[in-house]
Amino acid sequence: MARTKKVKSVFVNGKEWTVESLRELIQSNDAAAIRAMVRINEYQTSYEQQSGITVEKNFVGFAHCHSFLSKFVESYQKYGRLTEKQMVWVRRAMPKYAGQIFRIMLEENEAKQS
Repeated sequence: MARTKKVKSVFVNGKEWTVESLRELIQSNDAAAIRAMVRINEYQTSYEQQSGITVEKNFVGFAHCHSFLSKFVESYQKYGRLTEKQMVWVRRAMPKYAGQIFRIMLEENEAKQS
């Protein structure tokens, strides 16, 4: 993911989003937290996704301390849900990634406008 210019908000589906509003959504809505986790996982390398570890220092994807979230995504995609114990970890970890989700939304929005 390329570094983008400083933008404070992005409009998606008629709603204005900021990093803070995304963080609040992720903290308060389990479905949003799971969607965010799946989106971030898409930016992991295939090796990182399969191994459940983070080795690339490319400023996208999960931090090394949250590499277990790739396994949670795999579990979610296989079973269509997470356990309550897994959700505790997702709720705790995912707000940290609001900035990456914001950049993904911004890049997708800019791509649609081009």
